[in-house]
Amino acid sequence: MKRFLLLLSLFLLQITAYSQNPKRELRAAWISTVYGIDWPNSADAPATQRTKLTSMLDQLKTAGINTVYFQVRTTGDALYSSTIVPWSHWLTGTYGQNPGWDPLAFAITEAHNRGMEIHAWLNPYRAAIATNFATAYASTHMARVHPEWLITSGSTRYFNPGIADVRSHIIAVVEEIVNNYN
Repeated sequence: MKRFLLLLSLFLLQITAYSQNPKRELRAAWISTVYGIDWPNSADAPATQRTKLTSMLDQLKTAGINTVYFQVRTTGDALYSSTIVPWSHWLTGTYGQNPGWDPLAFAITEAHNRGMEIHAWLNPYRAAIATNFATAYASTHMARVHPEWLITSGSTRYFNPGIADVRSHIIAVVEEIVNNYN
C-alpha cells in the first residue's frame, strides 16, 4: 500500500509540474513553393503574392497551426534575398529576377504577428528539374557555374554531396539564412 501511495504521489507531482510548465505542442504545416504547389503563382503581382501568403497564414492559424515550414530553396535558388544564389523563378517566372520584395522576411513578420513560428525549409541538393536546363536557369545558378558538381537521376539534377565544394556551398547558403533572418 505504501508503494502504491508513493507512486500515486509521484504521478500527482508530475501532473502538477506539467500544469505549471506545460510543453508546447508542435502543430505544423508546410508551405511548398516548388511548382507553386501551395504558393506562389509567378503570374501574380507582388502585392497579390503577399495577400495570398497572408491569407494562407490566417487560414493555418485558424486551423490551429502554430509552426510553418516555409520552402525557401527549391532548386539551387532563393525565395529570399541572397548574395549567393539567384532569385527563384517560382516568384517571377524568370530565374534571377528580383521580385522587388523579400518573401522570407515578409513570411517571418507575418507568422510572428500571428504568434506562429516559422522555419526555413531547404532542398539543399536539388539543383534542377527542367529539361531545358541550359536556357531556363540563370547564368549565376551554381549548377551552370559548376556543372561538374551535378549528378542526374531521371530529369532531376542534384548537387553531388560527395564533393567538398558542394558541401561548402550548401553550408554558405545555410549560414546566409541563419545570419540574415530570425
